Amino acid sequence: NTTNLLHLLRMESHVDWVLRCRGLPYSITKVEMEKFFDTSTLATNTEDCVQITYNEEGRPSGECFVVMSNEESYYNGLRKNNEYLKSRYIEVFESDWDDMNRALQKGAVNRQYYGGTEAPIVKLRGLPFSVTDEQITEFFSGLQVISMKVKRKEDGDATGEGYVKFGKQSEATTALEKHMQKIGHRYIEVFKGSKREMREEIPLDSKKPKKLGYGGELAYIYSICGPFPRVLS
Repeated sequence: NTTNLLHLLRMESHVDWVLRCRGLPYSITKVEMEKFFDTSTLATNTEDCVQITYNEEGRPSGECFVVMSNEESYYNGLRKNNEYLKSRYIEVFESDWDDMNRALQKGAVNRQYYGGTEAPIVKLRGLPFSVTDEQITEFFSGLQVISMKVKRKEDGDATGEGYVKFGKQSEATTALEKHMQKIGHRYIEVFKGSKREMREEIPLDSKKPKKLGYGGELAYIYSICGPFPRVLS
């Protein structure tokens, strides 16, 4: 229960030694954040002192809150602003209990609506229009891809979005490290996904439709536009 957790942490600290971090990798874990700040400087020795927040889609937002043990550790934590963590520069700034409470309560609602983020699924954005299943599988080489869905237009070209399901949650977490790496000449965004999204947002198969011949193309145009003038040769 988020409310009880915040109450216990606040009873221990008594003062608002709360930091907010922004610009985190989407795959960041509480353990990694503890190491970033040094576990000995946190309010307790448990992972509850690091709280990762979630956005309106129920995914990690790239932000978290950290509860420090005292004034000295608090100001030392602020000095870590713009330090490097997993190829990202991290912003660290002042916060308070009310700010953390609002963010965590909102994130809890988002995760509940989207069915949580524990499914081994990632969402892709920025895919090439001609992308194939084989290219996506190769992109995640070394990971066990169970299934995928790529949203496509009527002509078979990808819209740029898709989902990939892995064999284990740990593989989905590793897949997030591919964020902003390339397929062809396109940088691919990789986010945590959910079963709800993969099932409802893109109810299409990833297989690209066969190219239509001349007659098939005319039939398709007719189905969309209706009758059209005959071209005389």
